[in-house]
Amino acid sequence: CYVDCNSPHCAAQCRHRKANREAPGSACYDPRFIGGDGIVFFFHGKSKEHFSLVSDFDLQINSRLIGHRPASRDWDFTWIQTLGILFNSQTFSL
Repeated sequence: CYVDCNSPHCAAQCRHRKANREAPGSACYDPRFIGGDGIVFFFHGKSKEHFSLVSDFDLQINSRLIGHRPASRDWDFTWIQTLGILFNSQTFSL
């Protein structure tokens, strides 16, 4: 989605958009985060737990992970189930 401020209502436009999981600033898979500089960070968390992904004075991004641990592994295979964002006093959950 993007905000189209060329329209009279300056509204979000989400038609015909596909997610780009490889783009800078994205988060996907188990989870993998790609920073604005393109550097990839792989995060191995624990299933059914909450984690702080970004913590700054005006910005907080948290996630809840889901997944499972195969018998042959020492860690959980995890996926992002929920993202919570706090910017100043505004909140958004996805």
